[in-house]
Amino acid sequence: MEGKCKQKRKYTDENRCFQEEWENKYFFVEHNGKAMCLLCQTCISQFKSSNLQHHFASSHAHMDQEVPQGAEHRTLKLKTLKKQTDVEAQFCTRFANQSQTVMLASYYVAWHIAWAKKPYSEGEVVKTCLTDVISILSPENENLQKKISGLQLSRHTIERRISNLNSDIKSQLHLQLQQCEYLIITLNESFHTQDKPQLSVFVRTVSDDCVVREELLDMMSLKDRTHG
Repeated sequence: MEGKCKQKRKYTDENRCFQEEWENKYFFVEHNGKAMCLLCQTCISQFKSSNLQHHFASSHAHMDQEVPQGAEHRTLKLKTLKKQTDVEAQFCTRFANQSQTVMLASYYVAWHIAWAKKPYSEGEVVKTCLTDVISILSPENENLQKKISGLQLSRHTIERRISNLNSDIKSQLHLQLQQCEYLIITLNESFHTQDKPQLSVFVRTVSDDCVVREELLDMMSLKDRTHG
């Protein structure tokens, strides 16, 4: 039909791939599915030679004069930049893994504080104890001392950790109730420390592989005592 515009071709339909020649030509490498400039770490999502050429010409045109194309020291410059990028990536990975390990340790401390019904401020006492113990038993272990120093155990942090643990336990319990084959609800009346009645709701579930679990589902205060 005359006058009808042709459908615009999508970039995702072109199946473009990163070309190895762009490394030496524009100092770009493929990184996480994108083209990354080794000179300034700028990432370009589309693998188009024109986009890479525009970035190189507008931001790093001086490189063609300092290290001309085809020169041996241009290849050496490219290898040095790629090696430096790999080292930085490995460092970031190690730092992320270390941060995750330290965070996991703080969650364990928060779990034990909640289990022992201790104040949130006990986290700072635990950190002080750990610091003193490490300094006495292993004073040469600077790596472990640095991890203990980075351990976040302030009162507000412990409060957030316990709140996150509580939310995660609730999510796991709800998922367990949805996936179980059978369940039984049990009610039990007990008294608070101030002699106030409260109702405890327990649930016992049976999974499809015949594993029986019993959990506290809820606890609520009663205005009046129940009988019978």
